Amino acid sequence: MKYQYLDRQPAATLLPDGEYYFRIKGGEFQLSKAGNEMLVVELHNEEHNATIWDNLVFTEKALWKVDAFLRCLGTHPDKGEEFDFDNEYVQSLIGKSGLVRLRTDEYEGKKKNKVDAYIAVKVEATKPKSAKRVKNPELEPF
Repeated sequence: MKYQYLDRQPAATLLPDGEYYFRIKGGEFQLSKAGNEMLVVELHNEEHNATIWDNLVFTEKALWKVDAFLRCLGTHPDKGEEFDFDNEYVQSLIGKSGLVRLRTDEYEGKKKNKVDAYIAVKVEATKPKSAKRVKNPELEPF
């Protein structure tokens, strides 16, 4: 076996609580322990070479997180629109990026990162520095 030394470093296993940019590396449909369909999504933070897995469970109680995931990536359809959330769609998400808030979760003495929230980044319009605010009494608050 030939081997090429590249001074590799282990992937970070635990990031401090906070917000991090990520890129979708993959996703796989599985069944949860309770038998519900879920998507196990692989998120990668390039800055810290860290990988985080998150479970998006397709139950009425947990669909808010799926919606937040789609908003975060900017891939959500119009409100009320239906689409096939299938393997082909998941493959189309690979490479897309977004922002998550991570927290540390401890279970049986082992700590790991857990996605606390998917954050939709809003791009705010900026007015040119030369723009002046014109007072309009009809638009002013009471």
